[in-house]
Amino acid sequence: SNIFGDDQLAIPTMMIAIIVPIYNIVSVFILETFRGGHFYLPGILLGVLKNPMILGAICGTIFLVLGIPLPKVILKPVSQLAAATTPMALIILGASFKAGSYHEHLPQLVGCVLGRLIIVPTIMLSLAIFVGFRGVELVTLMAIFATPCAVAGYAMAQQMGSDADLAGNCVVYTTVLSCFTIFGWVFVLKTLGLF
Repeated sequence: SNIFGDDQLAIPTMMIAIIVPIYNIVSVFILETFRGGHFYLPGILLGVLKNPMILGAICGTIFLVLGIPLPKVILKPVSQLAAATTPMALIILGASFKAGSYHEHLPQLVGCVLGRLIIVPTIMLSLAIFVGFRGVELVTLMAIFATPCAVAGYAMAQQMGSDADLAGNCVVYTTVLSCFTIFGWVFVLKTLGLF
């Protein structure tokens, strides 16, 4: 929106509608696998289907496919709550964040930060440029592959008995460092005339 304007949001919106459910399902699948300590498909699938984020996505998809409209009395508070979700989650994460805890899992944290902000965007954006993506499509892919870890990952890790400290550190450090890396990606792509 800031780069291309509000009238160019159709492609990013469609991509978000596809990518977010995929990210949620895959992350729940991975967390369920590691929570159990071994790969047991029926138990993992049951855990995925019982996850509140997945249940919400399924309900939303059913409403969308069946064309069931939500009354404005419900829709307005839900949209206001949705707008406050990420800032509130960051505040909660900040309140429980332990600044010195990164020493306990430094290799994993460095791997996550480098992978999320440098390695994966380099590979995916190079591939996208090679295939021919330009303009708003390329910026949409940048928003998918070069942004920080989702704050919901911390809450999911906490709920599912995973390493919440590592997940919280990944969110905090990728969020702080993404201020520089996203600027760098935009600068490089703009300098190359790709959007």
